[in-house]
Amino acid sequence: MTAIDQKLLDALATLDTPTVCNALEEIDPKHRDRGFTTAPLVCPFPNLKPIVGFARTAMIRAMRPGVPAGPEKRVAYYEYVSKGDLPRITVIQVVPREGYYWDNKHGQVVAGATVAVPHGTALSKDLRIGVDGGKAKVYRYAFCDANSCYARIGLLADDIAAFKKGSAAKLVLFHFEAQDKPVELTLSLSGFTAGFEATRPAAPQQ
Repeated sequence: MTAIDQKLLDALATLDTPTVCNALEEIDPKHRDRGFTTAPLVCPFPNLKPIVGFARTAMIRAMRPGVPAGPEKRVAYYEYVSKGDLPRITVIQVVPREGYYWDNKHGQVVAGATVAVPHGTALSKDLRIGVDGGKAKVYRYAFCDANSCYARIGLLADDIAAFKKGSAAKLVLFHFEAQDKPVELTLSLSGFTAGFEATRPAAPQQ
């Protein structure tokens, strides 16, 4: 691949991705209906400056425990991301989006839930859920459709235990036009245990 000099990299770093994409569509109209993502992409750190580099891509599947990888696979991955033109940016896609299995350090997801919020919600402010005045957990919104926006959340065993023991859950979200004023919703947890125990595990996606 032809090397890119530092002046061009510095010039590209003054632009954000939507600006570059819009310019490409003007130069070549075929980019208007192909090559774009239909999934939401939320910048978690909007105060950071744009970065420019060559992507080294990877995909991991974390829906359920897999076969432990030997050291040779880990070494192969590190060798892969260390090669190629500079500067390099590693981009990792986790599939499927519906749920993730984490190792014991982070906790194992034992259940999932989908929370629907109305259009006009400030998606970058995230969803917060707490039980009986305890510290709230923060969950990212996943996508929107014509009806609502949705947060697909993974629940650990400790989360389920808290819902079973608690009396009320408090959901906090923010309106897009009043992001300094949280909207608090209190939901009764009465009947949660019976409802949860009546559920059946979904068959894993292939």
